[in-house]
Amino acid sequence: MISMILLKLQMKSHRYSVEEENFYENELITCPQLHFGIRSNENLFKENPKGILGLAIIGEHYPIEINDYIQLINYFQNIQWIYFDSIHITNQHLLPILHLYPLNSLKTLIYMRSTFCKIHRDFFEKLFLNQNNFKTLKIMYGDLIYYLKQSNEIPNGKHIENLVLFLCGADGQFRLIHLNYFILTFPLLKSLTIEINSKNLFRKNQLEIIKEILHSFQYLQSLKIICRKGNLHFTSSIISNLSQSFASFNVFQSHFILQSKYFAFWKFNSKSTDNFAF
Repeated sequence: MISMILLKLQMKSHRYSVEEENFYENELITCPQLHFGIRSNENLFKENPKGILGLAIIGEHYPIEINDYIQLINYFQNIQWIYFDSIHITNQHLLPILHLYPLNSLKTLIYMRSTFCKIHRDFFEKLFLNQNNFKTLKIMYGDLIYYLKQSNEIPNGKHIENLVLFLCGADGQFRLIHLNYFILTFPLLKSLTIEINSKNLFRKNQLEIIKEILHSFQYLQSLKIICRKGNLHFTSSIISNLSQSFASFNVFQSHFILQSKYFAFWKFNSKSTDNFAF
């Protein structure tokens, strides 16, 4: 069977937010090997690759060689964001892994799902560790935990200022014991968003998790927890404890919002309130 991926591109001439569901241009190729793939939009492919600002790769969980992915990315060196979804990376032929060129314009890495939540270490590290100019990482919780647990040393994530974690059933519950991985890996984090698909994924140790996040990330300015299905079910005792915790930030002004599906906390220096935007 020929492996297939869906490749979507953002052109310089188009305004686009990666949060949107639809891309302005896309092409379908039969394999990541650009020069051999059958493309549905040959004219788009022949455009100057320097004009491509964003690249989305949907792998449909077909096993594809790591070097094929690297060759594909190397073709678009000016991209500002890159998005992966449903990817299954292999190195069945045990070939030397190619060098990934510097992506000096990269601002955001979005890594939505690896097959069985088992992220490919060599490939991910070429993006996460070797492209340390980008500030925003959006990733599935299970994929990131798998990577951090398998690491012999603490990965250097000091360049990450904005972290978004997505949880669905395959990722399991957000666990208090996992927090230390994030605290050690992302010490300079300024913004943390936890987006859960179901209330069942954030039911245990709610208070302890939130307090640990607020007290352990020294530079954290905002924390958001979003529940897509069901309610967060914060008890009155949790709300009371949270209010007392917020009062401990005597150097910063702090605010929080607590709704059935949404929790948000942010803090800012009282001397610069005019410049603050949530």
